[in-house]
Amino acid sequence: MRRLLLLFVLVVAACGGSSGGSSATPEPVQHAPEISNLKLSPGSALYMEGDGSIQVTAEFSFTDLGRDIESLHVEMSDGTSLTIELADSINTVSGTLAETFDVATADADGCTVEIWLVDSAGQISNHLSAQFDVVRHVPEISDLKLSPDTALYMEGDGSLVVTAEIGFRDSGLDIETLWVRMPDGTSVEFGESFATEAGMFTEDLAMPTNQIGAFAVEFWLVDQAGDSSDPVTAQFHVLADVQASNWTNRLSGLPHALFDVVWNGNVFIAVGERGAIFTSADGSNWGVIDSGTDANLYAVAADGAYVVAVGFELEGGPGIILQSTDHGASWTVKDRPTEAVLEAVAINSPQVVVGGYRWSWGTAITMISEDRGDTWRAVNSWTDENLQITDLVYRDGMFVATTNSVLRPTEGAWVTISSDGKLWSEIAVSDEYAFLRTILHDGSQFILAGSWGAVFTSPDGFNWTQLQTPVGDVSYTGVAWNGSRLMVAGGSMCGELWFCDSPFDVPVGLSSTDGGLTWEIFNIDGDYESRGVAWGNGRFVSVGEKPRFLGEGAIYTAD
Repeated sequence: MRRLLLLFVLVVAACGGSSGGSSATPEPVQHAPEISNLKLSPGSALYMEGDGSIQVTAEFSFTDLGRDIESLHVEMSDGTSLTIELADSINTVSGTLAETFDVATADADGCTVEIWLVDSAGQISNHLSAQFDVVRHVPEISDLKLSPDTALYMEGDGSLVVTAEIGFRDSGLDIETLWVRMPDGTSVEFGESFATEAGMFTEDLAMPTNQIGAFAVEFWLVDQAGDSSDPVTAQFHVLADVQASNWTNRLSGLPHALFDVVWNGNVFIAVGERGAIFTSADGSNWGVIDSGTDANLYAVAADGAYVVAVGFELEGGPGIILQSTDHGASWTVKDRPTEAVLEAVAINSPQVVVGGYRWSWGTAITMISEDRGDTWRAVNSWTDENLQITDLVYRDGMFVATTNSVLRPTEGAWVTISSDGKLWSEIAVSDEYAFLRTILHDGSQFILAGSWGAVFTSPDGFNWTQLQTPVGDVSYTGVAWNGSRLMVAGGSMCGELWFCDSPFDVPVGLSSTDGGLTWEIFNIDGDYESRGVAWGNGRFVSVGEKPRFLGEGAIYTAD
């Protein structure tokens, strides 16, 4: 009984009772508010929506035993702070509140919104946060057209005003800039601003017409957030105003393409696919020669009656070196180097040097004979074996080889030189890439040519100068000199690129009588491609294929 009485007394005391019967005023109970279930509406907006700011409603639940919530406090991660006084103290223990305030849409990364309540006693509720997202809306080029998209060579004295018609879409209405990358790599900026989500606008561009070919012009849009549209490319074509051809067809429809031709002082000798060999004393009348092989023959060189042709046998077979001592009338196989694709030959009697690459590795190969082709040995002295040899010439005590690199195709252009055909040195021709294909010496200088319409000259093989040429989409594979006229010829770059967008016939050749200061542009015959040219007996001879890429050989001459 005594234990129960004691417990009762303690309970009464804890509740504030008094044994004397008097009562005291109770202390106020501390009742900080609490919040939960925060939601922003809307929770996102487009970049720069509402000209940089929109109204957002923060809705949340609360409880407050004191029923005296007085203000809502808002703080945003962009540094904005707000205090929203509530009209009257909230006279309920719990419920839902919704308050509206401005949130910036000018920050492309959005912001974090943090809220809390304060009551009349200065007590602070817990804090809640919600993310407000700003949606970036990348602009889009929906249509692109150049007008005109074709011009003649040197039209407008070398520059023509072209109108670009550009269709666009942009839900944010904040396109700021149009960028245009011109064919020479420079970029042009245009300020733009539109009040519609989609539409069309135009800009005028000065397009160069001083080079023949198909040229890419790239367009893209940038908005105020710095977001760029995907680039869209338009093609601008500069066509040659080619005059009537003075070339005469001598043979066409041959079963195999022809790759090279040489004049040895008595006859022209042309070589090609499947062991094809043709000879002619005048360039007009040609006879078929039995080569004794079905190998592809890529190059031929002559020293009087002594003639050497090189190539490789089909389906991964060895390379082949053929020799004739009777002006190309009969031929003997002299060597078959393993896995060798031979594309070049030069003679410095009794030395003969041939070059190419090993087909399985793509590395350079050079072979030399010092007994006029009777015995051969490989030479492995290249500083960079990744340079494949494409043509050779001997002049003024020096072998010079044109090259191409499949492993570093964007780093420049090189030749390699040697005084003895054994030790070779690499010489830079250009910092810009060019697949060098053909070379000759005109009596005073070396002249070489290759892809992208590139032509170079050098007085000594060490120092090279690039000539300005008007055609960019041609790969020159043959060069010839008649004492006063320089001629280069080739074909479309389509055969060397992974892509090809050339809807017109590219002129295959250039000729110059002033050392390349000015050029005459010529075509030979429709879609004919020249693979090799030579001068002899008072005329130029071109060998190649027609129609393009179908492997039908053809021979043309021009006086």
